[in-house]
Amino acid sequence: MATRTSIAIVEATEEWGAVIAGNLARDKSHRLLLMSTDPEKLDALVSKLTRYGGAELEAISCAMEACWEADIIVLAVEEEQEEMIMEKIKQVATGKIVISISPRLTDGKGTSSHVLRNTLPFSRLVEIGIVREEEAVKMVISGEDDEALLLAKELLDGVEPDGGTKSTATRA
Repeated sequence: MATRTSIAIVEATEEWGAVIAGNLARDKSHRLLLMSTDPEKLDALVSKLTRYGGAELEAISCAMEACWEADIIVLAVEEEQEEMIMEKIKQVATGKIVISISPRLTDGKGTSSHVLRNTLPFSRLVEIGIVREEEAVKMVISGEDDEALLLAKELLDGVEPDGGTKSTATRA
């Protein structure tokens, strides 16, 4: 049996965390470590995703535990939680691809980018800025590690938000 890629989604029950989890849950080559501080929402999400019959799913209430086990970390946290979560996971994120998803556009030079690079200096960082246009959602990818950027694009290309419009991932 082929090895599954373990992907931690921190705050998987938040808007973009749930969208990404739903997209990745269809793929049997993934093991999703779904983390949320809301156990009821997390149980409901896992029940829903189990019906897809794809990825192996595990519900976890601790960000550090989920990220410790993961090959790839997806941060789908609210802006005000980012720094606190990064502090919690920094010891277990070394050398791992960390994808930070933000509903605000990032150019790789903003405050969030600076905090991300300073808090997780030994991680392979990718930032995804969400751009909502009239009939489409675009994910603008930025980062310095070409392999991590390519992997993030492959994982997230075609993610469908609730409106059903396919997103496209483009490099900033």
